[in-house]
Amino acid sequence: MTPTEPAEVIEAHRLWMAGEGGSRANLSGAFLSGAFLGHANLRYANLSYANLSGAFLSGANLSGAFLSGANLSGANLSGAFLSGAFLSGANLSGANLSYADLSGADLRYADLSYADLSYADLSGADLSGAFLDATRGLVWARSGPCGIGPREILGWWSTTEGLVVEAGCFRGSPAEMRAQVAAGGWDWPAADHKRLAASVEKHLRRVEGDITEWLAARGGAA
Repeated sequence: MTPTEPAEVIEAHRLWMAGEGGSRANLSGAFLSGAFLGHANLRYANLSYANLSGAFLSGANLSGAFLSGANLSGANLSGAFLSGAFLSGANLSGANLSYADLSGADLRYADLSYADLSYADLSGADLSGAFLDATRGLVWARSGPCGIGPREILGWWSTTEGLVVEAGCFRGSPAEMRAQVAAGGWDWPAADHKRLAASVEKHLRRVEGDITEWLAARGGAA
């Protein structure tokens, strides 16, 4: 792809988004390493498996975009809009995602190691199986399995949401998880409820303890 082609594709995409002809951006597999795409409107664009390593995407609108398997390592995505974006299996290692809107994003099995997630909005995001080693702005712990229903409990603390736990299709606060357990768990047989509730509580406390310890070691800041 020549240097002018991304601009042409983005302009055609802008027209498509405005209902003025054009065409939806298809940059799947494109080599865009180091590209300057700040504040670009790439909403719903197809960027799956694209190489965007080191790209400047600060303030870009990537809501609902397809970025599965994309290489975004070291990219600047600060303040970017990634609400509902498909980022499963994407490489976001070392990326700057501070203040980014990742609400409802699919981040399953994404590599977020060493990424900066300070003040990012992760509400409703799916982080199952994600690599979260040495992330900034996000403290996490994983524990499990813990009986029928949730096979593991993933917990994280962010500056925007506080402590959130996720297990299977459940996502909420520790208090909400305990309320779910008290209400019968995940279609548990009545005879097994006490045993399974104790198992979930044990693993939930481990996640809470790990995150509390990590926060204390950092002076209360992720």
